[in-house]
Amino acid sequence: MDSTWDRILLHPTNASVPRLAVSSCLLGNPVRYDGTDKKAETVATAMAYHCELLPVCPEVEMDMGVPRETIRIEEDGNGNRLLIGNDSNTDYTSRLQPVLDKRLKEFRELGMSGFIFKARSPSCAPGSYPMPDPDGGDEPSPTYGLFTAAVRDHFPLLPMIDEEHLHQHQPRRLFNLRMYTHFRLRQIFHDGPSTAALRAFHVVADPLFNAMPDCCRTDLTAALDDPRTYCHRLLGCLREANNQEAMDEAIKFLRKAPPSSLSV
Repeated sequence: MDSTWDRILLHPTNASVPRLAVSSCLLGNPVRYDGTDKKAETVATAMAYHCELLPVCPEVEMDMGVPRETIRIEEDGNGNRLLIGNDSNTDYTSRLQPVLDKRLKEFRELGMSGFIFKARSPSCAPGSYPMPDPDGGDEPSPTYGLFTAAVRDHFPLLPMIDEEHLHQHQPRRLFNLRMYTHFRLRQIFHDGPSTAALRAFHVVADPLFNAMPDCCRTDLTAALDDPRTYCHRLLGCLREANNQEAMDEAIKFLRKAPPSSLSV
């Protein structure tokens, strides 16, 4: 728990709006294998209106070039997942680690509040890459791209979504709720864990609690003297939020509330 807290909630940031890492092609940049983009207005326009977006393209950063051959995920005999060129059968996997080292460090330093990545990409897909059945079945198994799998493992509390789910009301609602909650927690705990700041937040955060199952409020109240436990429970409880009207009100509350109104 401590390492996750240090990586996510306490790293200094000067952000005045949430920062999101986004697949560069979704912002209209021509970085795909064929030199085109996959601009998604929900990302490039709607999210850019109230967030700071950081473009990311692992394959370009792996020096694969534009245009380039397409790649696939393939498992070796030891269960390791590899990035393999579809035309040349080149193993590009080793090129990914320097990109990860650079980007994970950057994400920590910039204080990201979430990630929006390209659906079905072998590098970027957040759980939607169609991995072939190793037993030869017809139905592929959706899985994470190699880049996003590492990002998820490093930042397990941060929300992650692809552009297709972002077009759907409920997944977008849940993503925004988790993203804004994380952003506000980082603001009120910018100078370190504070039970006074936590209690001040808890007093005014009814719109947020109303979006979660009733048991979550009890669990959070019990953790008011332990900021680390409280934040982990809160960010975990938000995955169970399902009251759509309450979620909309909570997002409005979090978007409008200045940090001074959430803490001492």
